[in-house]
Amino acid sequence: MRGPVVYCLSPERNKGRINGMDLSKIRIDPTSLEGPSGDDAIRPEGLKCAVQAWSADRDLDQPAVLDLHLTEFPDPTRRSDLFYPVKGSGSSG
Repeated sequence: MRGPVVYCLSPERNKGRINGMDLSKIRIDPTSLEGPSGDDAIRPEGLKCAVQAWSADRDLDQPAVLDLHLTEFPDPTRRSDLFYPVKGSGSSG
């Protein structure tokens, strides 16, 4: 039996993109989600997703410019797996 897949953010797998950022302040653009696509970094036949996001210092009226890769939850290098919705994104919260 297999349930939903939870994805997380790993600084190691996003080197050069989120260095020194407070990960709790990153806002993901849910309309930019791409994937999942294959990724064997965590497990054979694993998955990852690509998403655009805003850093804490970026105005949400501007385009999201962070290109991030989210990996499956068992990623031992993960640092964040909870992202707050962007107001008006259609997400509840």
